[in-house]
Amino acid sequence: MLRTAAKVVAFMFVLSFIAVMRPASATGVALSFAEYVVAPFYSGCNPPQLVLKLVAAGAIMVLTAVTCLSVRLATAIQVVSMVVKLLALAVIILGGVVMLFQGHTENFENSFEGTNVDVSSIGIAFRACGLMTV
Repeated sequence: MLRTAAKVVAFMFVLSFIAVMRPASATGVALSFAEYVVAPFYSGCNPPQLVLKLVAAGAIMVLTAVTCLSVRLATAIQVVSMVVKLLALAVIILGGVVMLFQGHTENFENSFEGTNVDVSSIGIAFRACGLMTV
């Protein structure tokens, strides 16, 4: 009886993951991508939501087409994008370390002013960081 219930719960989780959670995550990533791609064309104002949605949908369709045409090409694109992201992070981190060693510490003055340090805020902090997500 317990095994059957566990199988049902596992099936429901996988079904909801495939039908809801995974597409919602991909949509969020695509919309974030669209905001950064469209932002240079709308300097000083927010881009229209229709434009963002069309660019995000186009990005999803292009990635889907690439994956359908060649899984190796899709893997290569993922590897290249990961390397670019890691290099960008390295540049940001190294730039921050250089600025820190040059004595630019004004951003650290009163950095925790107004911080809530109650025990009840720990759960909210973990949730905000994404540590408690499944």
